[in-house]
Amino acid sequence: MREKLNSKVLFDEDGWVRLQAEVPKMKLVTPSGLCERLKINASLARAACKYLAEEGKITKVETHHAQKIYTRVTA
Repeated sequence: MREKLNSKVLFDEDGWVRLQAEVPKMKLVTPSGLCERLKINASLARAACKYLAEEGKITKVETHHAQKIYTRVTA
């Protein structure tokens, strides 16, 4: 049987700092990737991606009804 993950539903101070520092440097940013890396749930990961895209730190590459794909902003 697969173990159930204890994913966070809100950002704590450490998680927020990691989001701001690590995610804009990632080549491929997906909500599922953020769930694995930051140990957060999927709805929080989708909201984080949307927030970073509005801030201009990541850009949207592809949109599908099930998954959105983002990448870092290049100069």
